[in-house]
Amino acid sequence: MLGAAASGIDQQQIEIAADPGVASAIAAEQAHPLVDSGERTSIALALHWQAAGAQALVIVDDRCGRAEARSRGLPILGTAAVLVVAKQQELIPACAPLIAALREEVYDISDGLVAAVLAEVDEA
Repeated sequence: MLGAAASGIDQQQIEIAADPGVASAIAAEQAHPLVDSGERTSIALALHWQAAGAQALVIVDDRCGRAEARSRGLPILGTAAVLVVAKQQELIPACAPLIAALREEVYDISDGLVAAVLAEVDEA
């Protein structure tokens, strides 16, 4: 389920970064009109870091945002996969309650994907 993008994630290598100057770079480019500003910012930062020689991974769930990141050659990972990695690295005790809480708020995830995630972390 996770794919190559997540296979080498190490919590010691994760860096959360923001650079407001870079965020506007993608806004000026042709991007799908349904890609929102947060996704554009994430994609722009990933492109910036990649251009600087760093590895970048975009965490995005929205279909248009994922397509935009892929079209620019960026590796992507969804929130559900992040939860799987967190559970596997023992950063969280369980995925099921977090997925349930996300679904109650705003997270639109299919029953099939929930089942796959829970099976992957032995919570099915």
